[in-house]
Amino acid sequence: MAERDHQELQTRFENLAQKWLNETAHLSSIHMISQHPAYQEIIAMGEPAIPFIIKRLQINPGHWFVALYQITGEDGGSPAQTFNEAVKNWLEWGKTKGYLL
Repeated sequence: MAERDHQELQTRFENLAQKWLNETAHLSSIHMISQHPAYQEIIAMGEPAIPFIIKRLQINPGHWFVALYQITGEDGGSPAQTFNEAVKNWLEWGKTKGYLL
């Protein structure tokens, strides 16, 4: 992917992610959070969004598990008993798949 395309994709992702976070911060329902239009747009970005999601998960863990599962078809957070374990497992998955160094 050309650097300009990568930058545009990253900017689009960051804008959508910020909109999603701002508009769902008050929600407790994972279903409602994951059905937000901006979150759904991130999912629709597909595989190119994975590195951005993994990086976000590393810096400021959030509810990215549904998006990762929808995009990859894998449950990289499993097995996990807690949110933090799921984050750790997804980050390990990201390293294994080459999305995170």
